[in-house]
Amino acid sequence: MEVYGAYGDGVARIRGAVMENQLQMRQVEASLLGFQKGLLGVEREMMPVYKLTEQLRGTQKNIDLSVLALRQINENFVVAHELAPVLLNGSKFDQDEYIKALQKLLVATAFLEGHRSYEGSVKALDQAKELLVQVRRKCLADFVSIVSVLSRGERENDGALKWVEPSKHDVARAAQLLDCLLISGVDQKELLREYGKQRFDAIRMFVGEDPSGGSMVFDLNTPITTLAKHLNDFQVTIEAERMLAGLIYSNEDLANAAFRYAAHQVLESWKKDIDVSLRSSKQLDAVKLLLVHDLLLSRLKALESAVLPPLLLRDREGKGLEDPWILSKAVNAIVTDLAETAKQKLFNFQPGLVEASGDRTVTRDGNVHPISSHTLNFLRKVCEQAKPLKILLARDADVSAVAFVDTAVTQLIGALTAKADQLKGRESLKQLFLINNFGYVANSLPHCIQPEDADLEKQLHSLIKPRVEMMRNDALGAFIHLSYVSFKENLNDPTEKLQYAKGGNVLTLESGRLLKEKYSKFNEQLEELHKTQRTYVVAEVPIRQHLIRTAVDTIIPSYKAFYEKYSVIQFSRKHASRYLKYTPQAAQNLLKELFSGETSPGDKLSEISSS
Repeated sequence: MEVYGAYGDGVARIRGAVMENQLQMRQVEASLLGFQKGLLGVEREMMPVYKLTEQLRGTQKNIDLSVLALRQINENFVVAHELAPVLLNGSKFDQDEYIKALQKLLVATAFLEGHRSYEGSVKALDQAKELLVQVRRKCLADFVSIVSVLSRGERENDGALKWVEPSKHDVARAAQLLDCLLISGVDQKELLREYGKQRFDAIRMFVGEDPSGGSMVFDLNTPITTLAKHLNDFQVTIEAERMLAGLIYSNEDLANAAFRYAAHQVLESWKKDIDVSLRSSKQLDAVKLLLVHDLLLSRLKALESAVLPPLLLRDREGKGLEDPWILSKAVNAIVTDLAETAKQKLFNFQPGLVEASGDRTVTRDGNVHPISSHTLNFLRKVCEQAKPLKILLARDADVSAVAFVDTAVTQLIGALTAKADQLKGRESLKQLFLINNFGYVANSLPHCIQPEDADLEKQLHSLIKPRVEMMRNDALGAFIHLSYVSFKENLNDPTEKLQYAKGGNVLTLESGRLLKEKYSKFNEQLEELHKTQRTYVVAEVPIRQHLIRTAVDTIIPSYKAFYEKYSVIQFSRKHASRYLKYTPQAAQNLLKELFSGETSPGDKLSEISSS
C-alpha cells in the first residue's frame, strides 16, 4: 500500500508540472500574438515613410539622369568645335585617337539628330554635319592621293611590264584612310568609282602611249608579236590590280568590287581599241584577224582566271559593276565579238574582191585576173593558219575548214565566170580568160603540209584541183573550136566544078571567083587571128605550146593541101600574088607568133576604147 501511495504522488506531481507548462505556453503564445499585433501596427505607421523613401530614390535617379543628359547635351553641342582640330589634321595625331574622335563625332551627330527639339540643337547638328563632310572629303582626297601612286609599273630588260609591290607602310595608310571613310558613312559607290578612276589613270601611264587618252594601244594593225606583248601587259596589270585591292580592302566583297571598278575600265579601253581598229580606213586582212583571235584564245584561260570572282560571290546576282561576273563577261565578249568579225571577214573576202576588181585587164589579153592571185594568196595564208581557222570555225557547227576552203574556191570560180560573161561578142577571149584563170587556180592551189591538215590537203588536191582542171580543159576545147576549126571549113574544095576558058589553062571568071573568095577569106581570117591572138597571153607555157601546136596542126595541113592543089592554077590574070599572099610556111610562122602578148599602140588603144 505504501508503494502504490508513493507512485500516485509521483504521477500527481508530473501532471501538475505538465499543466503548469501548458499554462506557461499559453501565456507565451498570448505574448507573441500581442507582439505581432504591435509589429503590424508599427509597420502600418512606417509604410508612408517607406513610400516616401522610395520616391526620394526615384527622384534622385531622375536627377542623376538629368544631370547626365545635360552633361551629354553640353558635350554634343560643342563636339564639332572640340574635334575639328583632330579630324582636320589627322596626320598629326595617332590613328586610334583619330578613329575615336571620328566615332565621337558620329555619336554626337546621331544624338543631335534625335534631339532636334532642344534649343540650339539644329545649329550644333549643322556644325557636326559640316565637319563630317569636310572629314570625308579630306579622307577621300588623301585616300585617292595614296591609291594613285600605291603600285607603280616598270619595264624589265626584255620590255615586259612589271608592277612593283607597294610598301607595307603605304598599304597600311591607305587601309586606315579607307576605315575612316567607311566609318564616316561615305557613299561606297562613289568611293569605288573614284578608286577605279585613279587606278585606271595610273595604269594608262605605263600601259598606254598617251596618259591623257583612253587608249591601251591594242591596235590590230600592229604585228602579232607586239599584240602578244600588249596582251601580256593587260594580264599582268589585271592580276596586280586584284592583289592591290585585296591588300587595301580587308572585306572580300569590297575588295572584289574595287577590283571590278578598276579592271573593267582596262577591259573597256581594250575593247574600244579593237573596235577603232576594225572601223579604221585601213582594211584589216581576214587572216590577221584569224591570228589575233587565236592569240586571244591562247590567253583566254589565264585572263578568265585573273578576273574570276571569289567563291563566296559567284552565286550573287547584280547589274552593271555590281555583277561579280561582269569582268568574265567582258573578256568573253571581246573574244566572241572578234570571232564574229573574223568570220565575217573570212566569208566576205571573195565578194569584196569581185566588187573592187576592174574589167580592163579582162578585155585586153585574157590574162590571169587579180582576183585569182588574191584568192590563192588568201588560201595560202589560210592553209598556213589551218589550226586557228579550225578553232574559229569550231564555234559554228555548220561550217568546217574543208567546207570553207571549198566555198572560197567555188566563189572564185563564180566570180571568174561572171567576169568572163562580161565579154559579150568575144567568145574566144572569154574562153581564153577561163583557161588562164582556171589553169592558174589549179596549179597554184596551196599545200597544207601539217599531218593534222590532211583533210584540207585532200579537199584541195584530190577534189577541187581535178574539178578546176576539168573546167580549164572544157574552156580549152571551146577555145580551140571557136578559133581554129572554122579554117578547115573554108579550105574545102569548091562545091562547083572549076571551068577553064576555051583554048587555055586560065579559069573562067566564075570559077576564078570561087578560088579568090577562098583565098581572100583564109587570108583575112588568118590575119585577124594573128592580130587578135598575138596580143593574148597564156600564163601556162605547156598550154601556150599546146594551143600553137593545135593551131598549126588544125590549119596548116588543110591549107597546105588546098594551096598545093590550087596555087598552080591560074585563077587571076593580074593579082594572083594578092590571093597567094601566104605560103603554108608563112602561115605557120604567123601562127607561131600567137600568144606572145605583143600589142601595137594602135591595137592597144583600140581594144581599151572598146572595153
